[in-house]
Amino acid sequence: MLNVIKEKTCILIDDDGDDHVFFSIALKRLPIKINCIYYLEAKVALEDLFQNKNIRPAFIFLDLNMPQLSGLECLKILKATPGLSDIPVIIYSTSSNEKDINSSKQMGALDYWVKSDNIEDLVIKLSKFFLN
Repeated sequence: MLNVIKEKTCILIDDDGDDHVFFSIALKRLPIKINCIYYLEAKVALEDLFQNKNIRPAFIFLDLNMPQLSGLECLKILKATPGLSDIPVIIYSTSSNEKDINSSKQMGALDYWVKSDNIEDLVIKLSKFFLN
């Protein structure tokens, strides 16, 4: 298992591998090194977070629309779990539905980002979180 206790670590939970690549490219464009752990399934990410106390990211980026365990279900579990509830979660989804945005924020998401095909948009958003 990875030992990833570092200030600049994040997790991306997204069932689309192409989004992992896109996110990775954006992170590499930042002027600092960011360690990112990628998960295709929310259930596996939660199991790792529960079992390995060394994994404590600065942020969790979470897709909403995933099979088995949705992003909102995962968010609910994260926010109800001592030791994980204080990790900021940013929803990273293709949905721009106001209901999804409002539900996510009411459940404790720090922010909600609608996915874009523009890599620079993602770099700018990531910069605001990791460079401040």
